[in-house]
Amino acid sequence: MTKRNNRYTQAFKDLCAVIGISLFVFSLGYFFDFFEWLVEWSRKYDAETIDEYVALLILLMISFSFFSYRRWSELRYEIEERRKAEEASQNLNKELEITIVKLMEANKDLDAFNNTVSHDLQVPLMIIGGFTNRLMKVYSTQLDTGAKEMLTIIKANTQKMDIFIKDLLAFSRSGRQQLRKTEIDMNELIATILDELKPLTEGRNLQFDIHQLPLCYGDKMLMKQVIMNLMTNAIKFTRQNSSAQIEVGCTQNDGEDILWVKDSGVGFNPHDGDKLFTLFERLHEHNKFEGTGIGLSIVRRIINRHGGRVWAEGRLNEGAIFYFSLPSQERKSERVLSVN
Repeated sequence: MTKRNNRYTQAFKDLCAVIGISLFVFSLGYFFDFFEWLVEWSRKYDAETIDEYVALLILLMISFSFFSYRRWSELRYEIEERRKAEEASQNLNKELEITIVKLMEANKDLDAFNNTVSHDLQVPLMIIGGFTNRLMKVYSTQLDTGAKEMLTIIKANTQKMDIFIKDLLAFSRSGRQQLRKTEIDMNELIATILDELKPLTEGRNLQFDIHQLPLCYGDKMLMKQVIMNLMTNAIKFTRQNSSAQIEVGCTQNDGEDILWVKDSGVGFNPHDGDKLFTLFERLHEHNKFEGTGIGLSIVRRIINRHGGRVWAEGRLNEGAIFYFSLPSQERKSERVLSVN
């Protein structure tokens, strides 16, 4: 029997050499427990029968051991790849956090710069504007036509700069001002804005179509600024039309209130739509439409702070429609209930 055991042992060693793995790998799969059972079983049969069974069993063991070893290798590879991916993800998260901190610091510095420069420029502009007005009133009879024209140009450009500085201040404050969110009656807010915009619409054939709007949740003063900017733009860019229409409405979709302001004005090239909300970007000629290129950037910043989105659609000479979204009252109520 010892000779037969040695034959089995040698067979296993030869098998390991053929498939290129050590006996230790076989021991991981409890093959030597099976080997002991095989020796005990072989005592019941003659050598020829045993050789046939042993050959068959060895083939089965080769298949099983190869599959087990391959699966173990694959599993080890998967674990290693997952570990590398997790390390890479952690490194990316750290880099992202550092980048976000740097961006926040840069934005704070930019806002502080805008705020300081705007305030510092306001006083000199007020002085220039004041002296210009005084020259035009007190010394108008002593000035020739050329001098009067120059003073008129100075006054106009001083007013433009004053508007620009005020817009810069508004842009800076829109990012720093603490949000005081309350329930907003949008219909009442629109009515107030239209009343304030009457001086811009007097004498024009301009029709307003205001749909029924829902209650929204946000900072009332900032939301007023958003709608005021959009309505002012709509009035400005329909100015060349003999008759024009401005429409304000709202749709609800997927937990959002999507409000929109639509006009029948000059529109814009659809390919330039992404530029509209970029700071200082202007798509129309300066001599036809006044502006600083800051108003829509203020809109985007305010809406982003409210957790919403802004976008626009339009075509040249076919009007434009500006959208902004806010989390709906239903979503707000669900969040409150989940917290309670």
